[in-house]
Amino acid sequence: YMDVHYPFQPPKRFMRKTGQEPLSARRVAHLHDAMHENPEKLSQSDTEDLRALYRAELRYVDHNIGRILDALSERGVRDETMVVVTSDHGEAFGEHDRWGHHSFMYDELLRVPLIVDDPDHEPDKIDEQVSLIDLFPTICDSCGVKTPDEVQGRNLFDRKDEPVALGTSQRGRRLACRTPEWKCLWHVKGGKTELYDLRADPGETTDVSGDHPDVVERLRGKMESYREEAAATDTELPEVQESREVRERLKQLGYID
Repeated sequence: YMDVHYPFQPPKRFMRKTGQEPLSARRVAHLHDAMHENPEKLSQSDTEDLRALYRAELRYVDHNIGRILDALSERGVRDETMVVVTSDHGEAFGEHDRWGHHSFMYDELLRVPLIVDDPDHEPDKIDEQVSLIDLFPTICDSCGVKTPDEVQGRNLFDRKDEPVALGTSQRGRRLACRTPEWKCLWHVKGGKTELYDLRADPGETTDVSGDHPDVVERLRGKMESYREEAAATDTELPEVQESREVRERLKQLGYID
């Protein structure tokens, strides 16, 4: 679904479900404009209203996913249908002085929900982190389809090694490596690295890279290997002409600066 996504415009009844009265169209427009154009001017009240809109959007999406599950049950195919619910990114509401879905890979953007309901596996809650790169091969295996050799990732149900998640941003100019204990960010162009102790500092507020050079070296090595593997699967793509309207739309959505 496009929701939950900026702009946050949930139906009014879902605002009421959060315990807050719906905001006027003028108020919502002001909040959206300020969030992207003048975030430094957002007040505490503005932030609370934006979070309320976001929560209402979550309820709206949850409601509609429920409609799909009900429809599958009514057709008698719910128990033989694989259902996956996840998100491509989170949303920042002032963490690290940023708003929306920016290109910095802190947990408010990277840590997303993942529910995989597979008829071939008993329900279970897995506490360890996984990566969305493993989702495609998982679906392929569950549906009896061969995963293409070029695909990175493995079946989520077959993972037995250290839970490491890797990601890239800005076309590979920024990388992240996350374990349950550590998050390492690498700004490739300038060579800068950041390291966060997720157990002591889950908000990623204090860079401790200088105190743990061995951890930085180990995780940096994983990111370098990841870049090499990704380069090996690179494919020559045709050049695409972007119109001014398309670029403006992408900018409004936060995908380009």
